[in-house]
Amino acid sequence: MCSAPKARVGMSWRDLLDEGHKRTLPWVGRTMVHSAERSWSVKLPYPPEHGWFKFEVGGDRWAYLISREPVEPDPSYFTTMDKYNGYVVGDRFILDSARVDPDPRKLVEQTKPVYCVEPGLDRFARAKVVMDREGHFIYQNQEFPLGPENDALMAYQDRKADLSGIAGVTPALDLAFQWITYQRHLAEERRKEIERLLEEEGRGGTYPAGHERCGYRRRSTCAGSQGF
Repeated sequence: MCSAPKARVGMSWRDLLDEGHKRTLPWVGRTMVHSAERSWSVKLPYPPEHGWFKFEVGGDRWAYLISREPVEPDPSYFTTMDKYNGYVVGDRFILDSARVDPDPRKLVEQTKPVYCVEPGLDRFARAKVVMDREGHFIYQNQEFPLGPENDALMAYQDRKADLSGIAGVTPALDLAFQWITYQRHLAEERRKEIERLLEEEGRGGTYPAGHERCGYRRRSTCAGSQGF
């Protein structure tokens, strides 16, 4: 529960009431925002991106964006929320309770989207998240590693096929390794296909029906920026 705002010198009761109607909440691209206790429908305009923003809220079930500038998370938001530990890999979260199905087609089913992740995390970052009232995972903070994460990172950089030989690897870390390795493979396959199409263009070739030249150039830029 958020604490009541403290009155400042020269602050009227009207100012105090207005301040009490402002909430810092995570926005994950939906039409709703949530605190631990209740939900509001977001009036247009929406925030420009996923993240934490200030909203004006009241008893009418509507939330109004105050500023398009993202802000720091409100620590009180997390106080009464159910918390989960695991690994953040890009924009996916892998619960510590995960069990690995080695079928690449089922990897995505074993990971969950996670929102409002701080930038600059390591590839196998331990994290704590909470679940909002719609079931979305919201990043709370980074946690201390368990031990084998650095060895897993070196195995990934050395393009090892798996984490065999590394002590202390949990199923969740194994799944994180498989997920990021598979994503690198897909990114490399996309780049190869784009390079092949661009090479055909240079020789006077044509694109498959329904694909435009500029579309492939945009995809080439995106694929090159994924960092896998």
